[in-house]
Amino acid sequence: GYSAAGNGVCDGGLVLDLSEMNGIRVDPIKRTARAEPGLTWAEFDRETQAFGLATTGGVVSTTGIRNPLRHSTELVLRNTTI
Repeated sequence: GYSAAGNGVCDGGLVLDLSEMNGIRVDPIKRTARAEPGLTWAEFDRETQAFGLATTGGVVSTTGIRNPLRHSTELVLRNTTI
């Protein structure tokens, strides 16, 4: 879960380790990025910033970019339309 205090999951809950699903593909022409859910914000920022792209997101660089079981996230890159 996303809780530093350990409150991100319930007793007996299930946690999936998505850390090996950490691919990212940046299209500098379309100014878009496709990223897998195990990618961290630090990895995402490093790859997108290489092309002058940025987005809002988590403030803890070691956090995964999204939790696909809770919700879907669409990342909008600066100077780009959806």
